[in-house]
Amino acid sequence: MNEFHEKISIVVPVYQTSQYLNTCLDSLAQQTYRNLEVILVDDGSEDESGSICDNVADKDHRFRVIHQENQGVSTARNNGLKFCTGEYIMFVDSDDWLEPCCCESALRKIRESKSDICFFEMCVIENVEKKDTKALATLNQLTTKTELLRLVIPFRDGDSVDDMVFYGPYCKLFKRDVIFGLSFLTNLRYGEDAIFNFEALHAADNYCFLHEQLYYYRKNESSTTASFKHDRLEQSIIRLKYTYNAVCMTEQREELKSTYYQMFVNIN
Repeated sequence: MNEFHEKISIVVPVYQTSQYLNTCLDSLAQQTYRNLEVILVDDGSEDESGSICDNVADKDHRFRVIHQENQGVSTARNNGLKFCTGEYIMFVDSDDWLEPCCCESALRKIRESKSDICFFEMCVIENVEKKDTKALATLNQLTTKTELLRLVIPFRDGDSVDDMVFYGPYCKLFKRDVIFGLSFLTNLRYGEDAIFNFEALHAADNYCFLHEQLYYYRKNESSTTASFKHDRLEQSIIRLKYTYNAVCMTEQREELKSTYYQMFVNIN
């Protein structure tokens, strides 16, 4: 039996993932930690995704479905956040899935360490190949906020599976108070989640690392980040501006600017 009772809200943006969606939703329904609410935001899917969400919500009262016109993943996540009532918040992509103990393990770790954010490891699934991440291997409670903020700055495009643990909204359990008032940038399609993570980490007083692979990320070549877009340069310029503003808001701005300039060179 669980020794804690706080509610975890899980936000799942859903778009055209009917092929994988049941695997994702089953993994949430079967979590060993039961006090969950799952906010499914159907972003105008034209396949069976919306119906799958509705069917699950009819069977499990912990699931809630929001249907919206297609507005993109950032708007979907932002709208999902508006309906969260839990003390803790987690993000899961609709073609990914969790280990059954994910919520319980992350909540235990974040409570025991009295932290605001818990990072945990992922396994990347590409076709049939599994790539284990070791992103947190060298990190512990002695890792400074400056060191961690430097890792979160999105100066690459996520080619390394280890980078994805820091850049994506997944693989983290957030204390609600830390991300209250934050939102995902809706005019940015590359790096918007990393900027969200950067701002959340800056707002956090404490953080912890759970060295367990609890999240399975399905690498989809048709995703926004995997496919080439003709406005990539324009998007990169917008990302540079938002990232620079985020860096300048921190107490560690001088130390972090060198990493920002590295990002600038890499993008160019």
